[in-house]
Amino acid sequence: MLSPFACESTELIAMRAVTTGTIESVGVRRGGHGTSAPKIDYSYTVDGRRHVSGQFAPGFLARKTTWTGGGGAASDYRAGQQVLVHYDPRRPQDACLAYGWHSWSVGLPLFFLGMGLQGWGERRGGRRGRMARVVGWTLVPLAVLCLFLTHDVLRPSDLPRAGAIAVAVLAARLLSQSFTRRADRLAGGRPLR
Repeated sequence: MLSPFACESTELIAMRAVTTGTIESVGVRRGGHGTSAPKIDYSYTVDGRRHVSGQFAPGFLARKTTWTGGGGAASDYRAGQQVLVHYDPRRPQDACLAYGWHSWSVGLPLFFLGMGLQGWGERRGGRRGRMARVVGWTLVPLAVLCLFLTHDVLRPSDLPRAGAIAVAVLAARLLSQSFTRRADRLAGGRPLR
């Protein structure tokens, strides 16, 4: 489940060099069930050698698959536009336009991990079980944000905002849990109705 995220992270680390490039053509690749992906060809020069790429973002998901609303990213580009290209200095032919993780490679593992922690915490019980449920309930909203509100790619610059949302959700969950326990104690250990 985490392998797409790990592969994309490896590619992001490798694509640490930046140059300017030019958009050659813009289109949309259609998939089944109304899915799409941007099909953007761009050229860039590294050490006097011209390269052409069509890779939108790092990783398998951005290269080979389509996703709901994925073609919408193509509307941000037009032929002749100057763009920032991220590339691997050891292999300049490996490049991308959108430097970040594909929203599905982050959102899906977060969702399943969050749901799993909630289930495990429910079965485990006790303090560790409560903490697992709290963390699980923090990860699930982050997953939903990644899947449905992130514009195709979660960029490193989005991480502070995602962290702030996680802290807010975690704080709300901890406060809710604290009030519930206090109300149970006031009711003599019996749940309030």
